[in-house]
Amino acid sequence: MKSSCAVSIEHVTKKFYSSFLKKPSSVLTDFSWNIEKGQVAALLGPNGSGKSTLLKILLGFLNPTKGRAQLFGIPCWNLISRHSVGFLPENPVFPSFFNAREALTFYGKLSNVPSLSSKIEELLVLVALHEKADDLIGNYSQGMRQRLGLAQALIHEPKLLILDEPTTGLDPVGLDFLSDLLLELKKLGKTILLTSHLLAHVEKTCDQIAIIKEGRLLHTRALDKMKQEHSPSSLEQLYLNLVSH
Repeated sequence: MKSSCAVSIEHVTKKFYSSFLKKPSSVLTDFSWNIEKGQVAALLGPNGSGKSTLLKILLGFLNPTKGRAQLFGIPCWNLISRHSVGFLPENPVFPSFFNAREALTFYGKLSNVPSLSSKIEELLVLVALHEKADDLIGNYSQGMRQRLGLAQALIHEPKLLILDEPTTGLDPVGLDFLSDLLLELKKLGKTILLTSHLLAHVEKTCDQIAIIKEGRLLHTRALDKMKQEHSPSSLEQLYLNLVSH
């Protein structure tokens, strides 16, 4: 029987060792969380709570000290697991002398994407950059670079998108566009894991949330149940109640 989980995190602990410290520093402690295939999930927490470390474990950049993390049943330390993942960092950087089409061509060739030209045109339309595809990236706004970063993350048709603070620097129009795009990607069968400090955006786009503080999981919740049981501002209130104590 195949697992329905896209992301499976089981009792993950991550400690960093230093010759300057008498004791190892724990960044994650006994963290467990599952994300079902086709869900949009948000990892929430204050700065320094361990979110970035957890994403690095999922991306295979770090190994957990204890526990295990898997993507679609494949351990994250296995290079094969990354074939299913598209990643958007908080501040994507591209060569300023490229245009969008050239940048996507470069990354598409790195990933051996078939029918690359048609795939690029499809993505440029999806992220609403087709009219600016020949402009230099150095002249792009923050929102345009974020959209190009999403196109780059999607170039190899991953099953899972990991988005680190995708709302950074976006104006209200950009936020609205991102919300609609994430919901469209969900309809296309993508699983999405994002981090964000904008709780209203999370409520609009996500199916479930996990709240982390000081490396420990405080709470997980399905947002559809929260909307049925509480007021629209309940996620913000829940978050503040948990992280402020």
